[in-house]
Amino acid sequence: MNGDRYIAAFTLHNDTKQENWFIYPYGSVIENIHIITYGSEATTVGISGYNHRNKVNYHYGDEVYIPAGKSRDIVILFDSQFFFAPIKLVVAPQQQMEPELQLENTLLLLCLGVCIALGLYNLFLYIGSRQRVYIFYAFATLSYAWGWAHVFGVIENITHQQYPNLLMLPYNLGALFSCYFTIEFLQLKRRAPRLYKLLIFNAIFAAIACPLSIASPANGLILASISTSIVLILGLYAGIASWRKGFSPAKYFVIAFMCVVLPNIVGNLMNLGILPGLNVNIYLLGLIGNTMDSLLLAFAVANKVDVLNLKNNQLTLELENKIKELHLLNSTLEQKVEERTTDLQKQKHKAEQAAKLLEHLANIDPVTQIANRRRFNEVLALEWRNALRNKSCLSIIMVDIDNFKQYNDHYGHAAGDEVLQKVADVLRQQLKRPKDLVARFGGEEFIIILPDIDKQGGFELMQQCCHAIENLNIKNPINNTNSVITISVGGTSCIVDNSIQSETLLKIADDMMYQAKKLGKNNVVWST
Repeated sequence: MNGDRYIAAFTLHNDTKQENWFIYPYGSVIENIHIITYGSEATTVGISGYNHRNKVNYHYGDEVYIPAGKSRDIVILFDSQFFFAPIKLVVAPQQQMEPELQLENTLLLLCLGVCIALGLYNLFLYIGSRQRVYIFYAFATLSYAWGWAHVFGVIENITHQQYPNLLMLPYNLGALFSCYFTIEFLQLKRRAPRLYKLLIFNAIFAAIACPLSIASPANGLILASISTSIVLILGLYAGIASWRKGFSPAKYFVIAFMCVVLPNIVGNLMNLGILPGLNVNIYLLGLIGNTMDSLLLAFAVANKVDVLNLKNNQLTLELENKIKELHLLNSTLEQKVEERTTDLQKQKHKAEQAAKLLEHLANIDPVTQIANRRRFNEVLALEWRNALRNKSCLSIIMVDIDNFKQYNDHYGHAAGDEVLQKVADVLRQQLKRPKDLVARFGGEEFIIILPDIDKQGGFELMQQCCHAIENLNIKNPINNTNSVITISVGGTSCIVDNSIQSETLLKIADDMMYQAKKLGKNNVVWST
């Protein structure tokens, strides 16, 4: 219920010919989902969740490439200030998953369209007739449609904004209006005073829960689960009692509530942790149940009008015409959804290209155009594992520009940035192998990873770097020791094993760099 961070880690072995797979977490509303895939060639990170644009609209998850006969280590980080239900996880071929999710999207948008149409229709009926049963029905239906649109991220996808504090508000409002609709439709104030008082109490409880739901979505989930469960149970009991007493419109009411009771009660019990998670999209079943409930309650209201109003034939004909209009609306909606799906596929391709560009930019230092510290940490972790597995040597070097602060203060940041760029270019040019990496560590510091390079090789390479920087002949009159920009270098090498950590090598390299400073700068000091 409450916010936390959870990690799921597992290994996937592909013993099929399918290579493009889709990891699909579902069953809960989660703010941030990081899907990290570790492979022998590279590590990929996919980001999904309520706070992000997802690869498939209204569904979380990310694509994973697993060559046939290969394995991938998967780590999934769930980070959210609220969890609405137990999380389920499906891994399936992307070719199989995409049409299934698109079908769910079609059902989702179709159900929302039906609920909105029915809500607005009954709102207009209330404006024309001033019968309160219509307004309570309209507000209850529209509230639940509003809530489902938030849970599935439809509104967020349209507006490109998130509204976490409004996730549970519509459900408490829906419970509030459902209480008054049940009272009005079944005439409980006259027919069943005790049930009337219980539903009034639940309506007050739902009203109090509304501001609390805005303040805390996690607590709002508990309150909404309680308020909706109470109105469903009391409403179903009241409907059966009224039906047995001869109130014929109650039969539609009971059937409608049966459609919504099962999926929503099960969902509420899962939200409260009483029932374990089921391997079905309980939210979509809940929405379909609400849609069937709205349709059947529309029949129930019409039947009540038939009983209480002498103009039964005219009202029945109007209702049939409206249902035909709804069927036409549904057909039009399906066509629009299909057209929209085609557009979304094109947009998805553009988004994938943009995501690749953003991933590249996220790993590059904007000033020097070399790797940043984030990219360095990723490469260090990868090369450390490789060296540990192969029992090979790994060298780490820390580089600092001598007297850079004085140069920067004297000449300005623009000139300082130019020096950083030139130094970065020289260091990058000196690293000849593809797996060697130079990154900007921060300020005027750079850090270098040299896999499979021992002390002698690393020391000679760094001496070449020192000479190359000095040969840039960048004048620095502020420096009392040298007349040009130079660097101080500290390095260390080791055969990687379990007795040492990467942080230890970083600390040694940093200490060696400061030792080089103390020895007069413009030199290389390597740990013994």
